Amino acid sequence: ELNGVERQSVMVPKGCAHAFLTTSDDTRVVYLSDAPYTPSAEIGVRFNDPVVSKFFDINAEVVSKKDSEWPSLKT
Repeated sequence: ELNGVERQSVMVPKGCAHAFLTTSDDTRVVYLSDAPYTPSAEIGVRFNDPVVSKFFDINAEVVSKKDSEWPSLKT
């Protein structure tokens, strides 16, 4: 768990799936990338996809339109 006090970070290896779950309304997420942003290269997994949701107890109140429309992993 990261917070704004301890000034910690997480390095996510290239090609590794990752997600952000914020627990307060005033959260700011800042990240660095090794390549320019390319929307056409994006892929994703819905947080509530049956394949992965059994591993996480997430009750998301707000999910972006883009993140809620990723296809199911079962297809």
